[in-house]
Amino acid sequence: MADITHMFGGQPFELPPLRQLDPPEQRRGAVTKDRNAATYVRHAPPVDDTSLELAEYASAYARAGFRPLALEKNSKVPVWNEWSTMAPSTPEAAQKLLGHHRGNIGITFPSDLFALDLDRKGGKDGIAAMEDFAAPHGGLPQTLTQRTPSGSEHRIFRKPPDVKLPNRVNVIARGIDVRSEGGQIACEPSMIDGKTYQWLDWSPIDGETPEIADAPAWLLNILAVPAGVTPAPSTPGAKLLEGGRNDALFRDASAMRRRGFDGEAISAALIVRNRNDCSPPLPDGDVRTIAASATKYEPEGDTGDWLGSRNTGGGRPPSGAEDAAHGVLDPVESLEQNLIALENLDGSFDPLPHCVERWIPNDEVTLLAGHGGGGKSFVALSIAVHVVLGLPFGNLATTQASVLFFSCEDGQRVLRRRLARICHALKIDPSRLVGKLYLLDASDIDPALHREQRAAGRNQVITVTPLLEALAALVQKLDVGLVIVDNASDVFDDDEIKRQKVRAFIRSLRSRIARPGRAVLLLAHINKVSAKASSRTDSESYSGSTAWHNSVRSRLSLIPAGDDAMIIEHAKANHGAKAASVRLEWQGGVPLVSSSHTSVREDVPEIVTAIEKAADDKAKAALVTLIEDFDKRGEPVTTSFQGSATVYKLLKTHPLFPKGTGPDRLTALLRELETEGRIYRRTIRTAWRKPKPVFTCVPEPESAPIPDAEAPPSTDGPGKGCAD
Repeated sequence: MADITHMFGGQPFELPPLRQLDPPEQRRGAVTKDRNAATYVRHAPPVDDTSLELAEYASAYARAGFRPLALEKNSKVPVWNEWSTMAPSTPEAAQKLLGHHRGNIGITFPSDLFALDLDRKGGKDGIAAMEDFAAPHGGLPQTLTQRTPSGSEHRIFRKPPDVKLPNRVNVIARGIDVRSEGGQIACEPSMIDGKTYQWLDWSPIDGETPEIADAPAWLLNILAVPAGVTPAPSTPGAKLLEGGRNDALFRDASAMRRRGFDGEAISAALIVRNRNDCSPPLPDGDVRTIAASATKYEPEGDTGDWLGSRNTGGGRPPSGAEDAAHGVLDPVESLEQNLIALENLDGSFDPLPHCVERWIPNDEVTLLAGHGGGGKSFVALSIAVHVVLGLPFGNLATTQASVLFFSCEDGQRVLRRRLARICHALKIDPSRLVGKLYLLDASDIDPALHREQRAAGRNQVITVTPLLEALAALVQKLDVGLVIVDNASDVFDDDEIKRQKVRAFIRSLRSRIARPGRAVLLLAHINKVSAKASSRTDSESYSGSTAWHNSVRSRLSLIPAGDDAMIIEHAKANHGAKAASVRLEWQGGVPLVSSSHTSVREDVPEIVTAIEKAADDKAKAALVTLIEDFDKRGEPVTTSFQGSATVYKLLKTHPLFPKGTGPDRLTALLRELETEGRIYRRTIRTAWRKPKPVFTCVPEPESAPIPDAEAPPSTDGPGKGCAD
């Protein structure tokens, strides 16, 4: 075998002859397939032979028509500066080139293949968005699909080579990206923070040929580059010389931060630019330090020369390291991506989704203004309880969802007392709210979500605070449908008179928390004139600039009506007709809808029981289908409810997982399914011969031996399905 010398880190080395590869079942992460049942069984690694495995994967990817490339360990950043030209095209070259690589592995695409990258992170759900968009066209065809560590998906399609698709992000909706020629994705068996990429329907190193569907014509028409538009090449731009490198990279990082990039994406993108454009390149550690410093605040103003110099046909910036690693960023200034498609308008007359009918629209911020001490917080908490249980508030229907109440003024003791009073008045068992209503006490911390300050030593303005980023992450983690923020005067630490600043704050709440598919109710004080009048407020009853009224899509006013009553008036409605005023009366220290509080108190327990039973039945049916799906793929579903690898963490990223189900509710639902005999516990043996209890749809025969996870799949056909 001829000597092959490559340069990694500036040092040459010689590749030894390739060894005989082990059988599939002995390889790390190998997949075996039951040809009769069309299922896969993944085997845990008895040994660690990473370089041999990656060489084998690289060869398999080249055979399938992809071009494999080496990625850094625990990263999606390519090892090679010129990765787009170095990626091998033949199995032999791929196996030799990656023969000693011990990091991750990725693939780039030939002219006839591309990937839909459907993100499920950072508040985005590209999988659901794609399904909704494709539904009028009969859905997307089944094709080669990979699941990522974040629960996102890569779906691979074929296309005519002459149809050019630029690498773009948020093409159809937020979370739907395209990876084609010039772009790349990480792939199996790569790992990020201990979590692996995994093909759902392909075992590359078993010699299988992946089944890749042709992209439907309607999809290509949407994704293709418009006639006469040529994407700018992703070749390195002007060289950054010593003395200006740090400043230029910091400007890029600040611009990316302002666009909403996370720290991982900024670091990955800067490393790529440093290697391509800096002369000489800075050490990677210095670049990561620059990226880390930029993530501490959100600059405004200068967008950086790099963002302005790269354009692949429009779209918003990427949100992860993989999006930025190929060195192509789409500037916001390219407006083409924001054009609205006019096809399929049949459903445009459907009512827009609301959390509370007419009052609180999804994807928007609603303002509730009232006198200080007039009961806004109490009323908002009552609305939260009604939304959590799906109960109508007066004559207004609610969409059942989990709620987060962010309280800046009232602490734990006051909130618990108010909630207890509401539950007592409505005859609601408080335990029904556990895992669905979240009370966040911010009364003893700096609650500002918006604050203007200057970055040290730079002419840049910080507005979004780290607390807003943390709140957005918590909202995403808890999967709540309504966020109530109490109060605007606490979270907006700026000049409420200045229109531009107010609008910026509302945009931040809308983009980071309300969208997609959530609602925000922001409580605010009324203006001084109305407060002094201490009577009926006018249509402009809020404190500060008219931008508060103009920026939100719906606004409510809480108006005193004597000592024992108040009225909620719908002062603004952009997404439909205004609702009639609702009168509330204080009953036992609780504000209740005056026209129906007696009947509501009598009927609430039965209504709540019926609503929750229907929701639980729907969730249990989804869980049965989900466990059956895992069974068919040969993936064990753990019975653990505690620790680092719980059943909740395993199931929650699956598209079938019932929305709004937290760990506590999942535990209760699974136990009910066991009691009902619709799922079962069974013990299998791991690759290390250790017993492991799992959930399954198939009861274990009383006399059956403990199944072996590594035993050959049964040839008796599919097992018994889930009882449903």
